[in-house]
This record gives sequence, C-alpha cells and structure tokens, in this order.
Amino acid sequence: MTEYSWTNPINTKSGSISTYSQLTSACASFLFSGFLALVVACLIKKLRSKKYKEFWTQRHLPILVSAPVIGHFWKCFFKLKSLPDHMVHLYKAFPGASYFGASDFSTPVIVVKDTKIVQLIMVKHFNDFSNHSAFVTEEMDPILGKNLFSLKGSRWRHFRNLLSPNFTALKMKQMFELVKRCSGEFVKYFAENPEARETIECKDALSRYTNDVITSTTLGIEVNSMIDRENEFLMRGHHGSVSSVSLWKFVKVVSYKLADDEFFKGVVTKVVQNREEKGSQRVDMIHMLMEARRKQEGLDDERMIKVGIDDIIAQAFIFYSAGFDTASNLMCFLAYELARNPDIQEKARAEVDEYIATNGDLTYDGIKDLKYLDMVVNETLRLYPPTPLTDRTCLNAITLPPHREGFEGTKVPQGTKVVIPIYAIQRDPENHPDPERFDPERFNDERKHGITDYNFLPFGAGPRKCIGNRFALMETKVLFFDILRRFALKLDAKTADPPVYSKKNFNTVMKDGCWIKLIKRT
Repeated sequence: MTEYSWTNPINTKSGSISTYSQLTSACASFLFSGFLALVVACLIKKLRSKKYKEFWTQRHLPILVSAPVIGHFWKCFFKLKSLPDHMVHLYKAFPGASYFGASDFSTPVIVVKDTKIVQLIMVKHFNDFSNHSAFVTEEMDPILGKNLFSLKGSRWRHFRNLLSPNFTALKMKQMFELVKRCSGEFVKYFAENPEARETIECKDALSRYTNDVITSTTLGIEVNSMIDRENEFLMRGHHGSVSSVSLWKFVKVVSYKLADDEFFKGVVTKVVQNREEKGSQRVDMIHMLMEARRKQEGLDDERMIKVGIDDIIAQAFIFYSAGFDTASNLMCFLAYELARNPDIQEKARAEVDEYIATNGDLTYDGIKDLKYLDMVVNETLRLYPPTPLTDRTCLNAITLPPHREGFEGTKVPQGTKVVIPIYAIQRDPENHPDPERFDPERFNDERKHGITDYNFLPFGAGPRKCIGNRFALMETKVLFFDILRRFALKLDAKTADPPVYSKKNFNTVMKDGCWIKLIKRT
C-alpha cells in the first residue's frame, strides 16, 4: 500500500528545490494570467464603453452612466440590490422621459416608461417586436431553447396556436376539478394538523400546492406534497425555481446549460409512451401536442413545423417551471396582504361565506361571482408582479416617437433590446395614484376605467401575453376560497413589514420568507 502525505516544500530536504521552483513557477504563471485578464478587461471596458456611449449619443437619447462590461445590472449581478428595487431606481433616473438608454452587459437597451410606447411595442408594432431576447438557444439546450418563451418567429406562432386551445373556458372548466382536488388536500392537511398551522412559511407551503396542481394538469400525475413532503417533483421544482440573477447573467455569458434535467425528460417521455401504448386520453397540454404530432405522421412537407418529443418535453418543462414558481409567488404575497389587512381579509371572507350560503360549493362558473376576491388578487398582482420586467427584441428597424417634446423620434436599429419595467410602471403614481397602498377598490367597477393593459402588466400584453394567465388566476382563487372559508390569516412576527425583496432571485420574492399563522374558524 502506498501512503500519501502532504509535505512542506521548503523544509523538505529531498526535492525541496525542485518543489519550491514548481511553486514559484505556478505563482508566476497565475500572476501573469491575472495581469493578462486585467489588460483584456481594460480593453473591453474602453471599447464597450465607447460603443455604448456612441450608440445613444448618435440618437440624442438620455443615457445612464454604465458600469464597464457588466452594464446597469451590476448591483443585481453582485446581489447588492434586488431586481424590483433596482428597476425602480433606473426608472426614476429621467423624470418626464418616455424612454431612455441603458446597457445590459454593455449591450445597448432601451428602457420604456411611457405606456403609449409600451402599447406600440407590444401591440401596434408587434411584428417588429415579436421576440423575447432569449438567452438560451436550441443549440445550447434543446429543452429551454424550444420552450414557448424562447421560441421565435414562425415556430413561436405555430406552438402558440397549438397550445392556446388548452386554455379556453371549456378546457379550463375540465381542469377545474383537478385543481379543486389539490386545494382540498391542502386545506385538509392544515385542518387536521393544528401544530402545522401555528407558523407557516408561505413560499414553501404554497409551492407544494402549485407543484400538485401542475403535475396533475400538465403531466397527469397525482402527487400530494403536503403528505409526501420530499417527493422528487417538489425537490426538482425548488432546485429549478431559484432564479438567481448571477446565474441568469452567467448563463448569458458562457452559454451554460440550465435544463439538463434527465429526470424531467424521463418523466415526460414515459408519460407519452404510456399514453401511446394504452391509447389513453387526458385533457392536458401533453395530449394536445401528441395529437399534433400524430396528425403529422406520414406527411412529407419540408415547410411543415413538426412536433417532436423534445418539443413536447420543452413545453411541459416551461409550464411546470412557470406554474411552480410564479404562481406560488403571487399566492405568497396575496396571503401576506390578507394577513396584514384584516379589514380586507374580512370583506373577502364575507363574500366567500355569502357565496356558500347561496350556491353551496364553488364551481368553475361561480368563480366570476367572487368579484371582491378578484379585486384583491389583481391589486396583489399590481403591487407584486411575479416578474419585475419583460423584454422584446427589435426585428425591423423602426423609429419610435420622441422621448421628450422638442426632440426627434429615435431610430431603433434591428437587434436592439427593449426592456419594459413592469414593477416600476405599476408603482408609478402617474399610472396608479397612491401606488404604495394596497387598495383592491382601485379595481372596482367605478374606478377600474383608469387601468389598462399597458399600466397593468403582470402577465405582459399583446399576442405574447402569458398563455397561462387565466389558469394561474383560477388556481389562486380556488385555493383562497377554501382557505378563507376555513381559516383566518394572521401575520407572524418573523415576516418583514413592509416586505424586503430577495437579492438572489430574478423574480419578485420575499427575502426571508413570508410567515403567517392559520387560525381555524369556529
């Protein structure tokens, strides 16, 4: 047997000189590499900074001073500031301007503030701004690169048209019972376990609910995450939903693969194979994509956009990821605001009680009768949009209206990225008076005329609006109908009030969690 040990190279008599020389050489090599990297960084700084300034100066657009190489998101990159807070800071830089110039890793971007420009980009000139600036391509990752969010052009239109029928009122009604069952299991767990409801971390608890809903409605797999607390779907969901800003930027720079998840690929592939072998059908997204693939069998048309197994996996993956994380974030802030506003909570509960007294249990058609709960959900989405920003890429050179009176329009070249700061727009007093106040009444019939698709953008707007927004609203209202009928929500002392956002996440997430107590109604 050979014994290995660590030896101090200087004190060792045997081979001390050669070992020391190797160490010195390694240090010199390291220092030289560091010096070379510094020189390259300085050159990049000079070239990129000049390129950035010239790009906006030529267009007479107000610009922010940019950090070399990393651009205006460096505080988020180094986790010094949350993305929602940082976007508000940038948004306030040029009062009165419709838009201004900024940079994303020294790539020039336009940050839009005026809702009329938002409408122009998202709707009126949609064909010129139809793509997201997806940072993962099909070559980098066949799953993330093929999902509906990342797809571009004709492939995006094809898959959007394929998937849209899955979210019609009829299909939603068919999925309602699956959602209701998951909600029932959630409240049953807390009703039967008094110790569990003494203090609850909302993000963890509500992620379990969204995990069960998405696995049931997307994959056709029944999971009860309140009982099976470490099931693999839940663990994978938690792992994939940590939207670290640093990782997000790192991916963009070095083409790192995010979705190399053999588990998820294996699950979807097995579901597809089982359904093909047994001829079983289920009202969900996988069934629709399988039907589209089946109709293409035997057809030989080079122009046809064909549906393969990777396409099915990609769409299932993005719906699972988005449904798991963003929906639970919405519910987390909804629970928070109900707990910190007892009067609003009581009014929502009175509506639920009145509905039950008149109609009995909740039905899909009955959701529309919960008008006050709808107002509370919308106000939550206004104050805390799950995604603080969205973007578009300019496909055809276009001239935007002037950013201020007295200036000419801005010529936007092909390939320019446009950022729409949803969180900041929805907290602008010009768009929503007294914006920091949680006021569901701003969505009532008398006042909601001032709210448009362009100053209220939690799901985006136009043809690329989130395809699953109606589903997210349904699963949220179903759950809180059941919670309000059985429990009162009270804020735990561990919860920050007002909320502090996490600097580690790309989405709008509380820093140290949202802790509440559930008090069973008598």
